[in-house]
Amino acid sequence: MEKANLRKAYGYVCLFLSIWLGSSSLSAAQDTSQIKFPNSGKHQAQQAFLEGVLLLHSFEYEDAAEAFREAQQQDPTFALAYWGEAMTYNHTIWGGPSENSKAVACLKKLGPNAADRLAKAPTEREKGLMRAVEALFMEKGEKKARDRAYLNQMRQLYKHHPSDLEIAAFTSLAYMGVSNPDSAAVLAKQVLDKEPYHPGALHYFIHCHDNAAQAHLALEAAERYPKAAPYAQHALHMPSHIFAALGQWDGVVASNEVSMAAAEDRRKRKNLGVEDRGYHSIWWLEHGYLQQGRYKEALALVEEVEKNAAQSPDKFIRNNLIYMRAHYIIETRDWENELLNRSMKIDDLPLEHQTIALFTDGYAAIQRGDLATARKALTSINAALGKPTNVGNAQEQHSHAMGCAPSAPVAYSIATVLQKELEAMVWFKEGNKAEAEKSLQEAIRNESLRGAFVMPIFIKPAQELRGELLLQMKRPAEAKQAFQAALMLAPNRVLSLEGLALAAQQNGDQKLYASTQATLKSIKKNTEKN
Repeated sequence: MEKANLRKAYGYVCLFLSIWLGSSSLSAAQDTSQIKFPNSGKHQAQQAFLEGVLLLHSFEYEDAAEAFREAQQQDPTFALAYWGEAMTYNHTIWGGPSENSKAVACLKKLGPNAADRLAKAPTEREKGLMRAVEALFMEKGEKKARDRAYLNQMRQLYKHHPSDLEIAAFTSLAYMGVSNPDSAAVLAKQVLDKEPYHPGALHYFIHCHDNAAQAHLALEAAERYPKAAPYAQHALHMPSHIFAALGQWDGVVASNEVSMAAAEDRRKRKNLGVEDRGYHSIWWLEHGYLQQGRYKEALALVEEVEKNAAQSPDKFIRNNLIYMRAHYIIETRDWENELLNRSMKIDDLPLEHQTIALFTDGYAAIQRGDLATARKALTSINAALGKPTNVGNAQEQHSHAMGCAPSAPVAYSIATVLQKELEAMVWFKEGNKAEAEKSLQEAIRNESLRGAFVMPIFIKPAQELRGELLLQMKRPAEAKQAFQAALMLAPNRVLSLEGLALAAQQNGDQKLYASTQATLKSIKKNTEKN
């Protein structure tokens, strides 16, 4: 088993290293032959347009917009070049604040009204794409209604062009925009059956299976996607969603090391600020390091992001820092770490991040025996949850901050899970085991609202915490069940595995103890001796 795991780890390192060494930016005449997108644009606009489509499929929105604007310069009446730029302002999976005004301004560059814009789309296929983008950005109504209208337009277009892989891929993404991953997966799979390395279909198929129960279905797609889009830092990161859902930490680390390096290369090449570092990948990389026991490397990443947060007012940096700080404190059990003593402004951040920061402080305080500080943190969490603006905006805030669109109401459920966990810990330390159990059961129920989300969104899985408290109460049989339930949601999470091993040992289950210890040894083979 250990040799097999070592071979798998070596394979991941070789895969991502070879991709990174062989990658190049799309601006260097990247091969666009993997997509077929017939259009009426002039010959000189084709390269930039196709580069834009490739970048759009991998959510490299800023670079895609640049490519589409270049195509517009080459052919000012090329309708699909404006369609493409407008599409870069619709962040389907990521959500977040609407960039509708930018899309409207882009489309008005092509023509002052819909009729004028449609007249510049010569074919019915191109008119169909323009009608779809008009429905998405130019119609009145809330974003959800416009997403549904956009999907309806794309479904009609796909009905008339069932063999068109680009139409199918973008229709797949449109289904994800209305929270229908099953239909999205069916269409993405149809594209992959015909073109196994289609970057959009690979990307969307991975997102459709971004959870522990289904991740195995997308493992092949996860291994193909970075090969299909080595120019995209997001494509280099995305496999780690599947690797994390399967508990394959070597893959998580390898993919995010390469994605982080790609983001840094882009930042330097374009002379961008610290705001454009690959913070999403850095956060995931830190979590992978922590699972492997590589604490020094994890701490170095946290301290880097701390410096960046001090250099820039960008909230996104602090959002990621709050997650990274929480993971480091909780995974290392370093309840006295200096990170806890460094103040950070959180009252302007999303509810989820405020709660994580407060929970980390309270949880560490309880572990130190400081019940007063833990109670204070719990009071602050309750106050944050009681603000209507926090609750009302929680889902949208989560989307923008995390780089992915949550299933409602995930962001609010994250906050309530942590609230109930800290509440349970306070009850437990006060000696009220019955109330602690009630609070934990509420946390477990709220955690189920997270839907398809995997680590590292978990700060402290509720079943893991319950298992730890059951061990303290000398109830190892129940603790074993709790840790096993935690591992169903977060496979190979090290703290849950360590708890399971201890529960098995105390319960006299030597077979389970030995197998769990073997798994831990394979994960933490590079653990620092200190």
